[in-house]
Amino acid sequence: MAAGNRVHYYHADACAFGGYFQRPIEHVIAPQAPMSLPPSGGYGFARAENFRIEGLVSFKSAFTQVSGHLSKKDRGGWVTLVTAVVEGFNALDIVTADRLCAQISTEHPLEGDNPKVTFLGTSFDNLKIAGYPIKVTLDFRICDQGNGDGYPDIIIGGSNAVSVLLQDATAPGTFLAATNYTVQNANEIAIADVNGDGLLDIVIATGPSHPVVDGVISNEPGVLLQSATAPGTFKALQALP
Repeated sequence: MAAGNRVHYYHADACAFGGYFQRPIEHVIAPQAPMSLPPSGGYGFARAENFRIEGLVSFKSAFTQVSGHLSKKDRGGWVTLVTAVVEGFNALDIVTADRLCAQISTEHPLEGDNPKVTFLGTSFDNLKIAGYPIKVTLDFRICDQGNGDGYPDIIIGGSNAVSVLLQDATAPGTFLAATNYTVQNANEIAIADVNGDGLLDIVIATGPSHPVVDGVISNEPGVLLQSATAPGTFKALQALP
């Protein structure tokens, strides 16, 4: 979409749920309710109902919405909104939630180079892990999930480690060398202040303990707590408190 001498090509993809299991069995989960926004913008919607992989994961319903348009506000820019919602979620009878909503909005100005990014609308309703209520405080520092210096950092989960790349405050847009924290099967992670100290921690689906129950290897979630004395660094993996 053109405005003045500038042309904006929209890019937004949404998927309510997907991925793969490595334990207790290996299983690929096809993308649920996938939707992509065309470069010209517009609106898209997709929905999925009554998804279930017996004994592993299920949800009652899920939907995605993507939209892109030129704001009518004075000096407004190109606005993109992406929403993904899962309702009645249950994973391994360990992680449950009534409703999970992820929402991200971006606005690229007609002039200048710095877009705005917000996560307003993101929510976790009645989220529980192993039966314990988890209250996620959304202060939107997820844009600065590393060390609290006001610059967005990068956290990547992997098969053998979680990697944290802090943005270089002296050279914005560049990142310092990755610090790797040894964690097995950390392909799905979440960011939350688990212990209420005002610092964001890294929640791992696979924790340090894997007790055998009735001959089946079970799993308990874990967490990398951010160090209060050295923000931007994280302690060794421990069980989720």
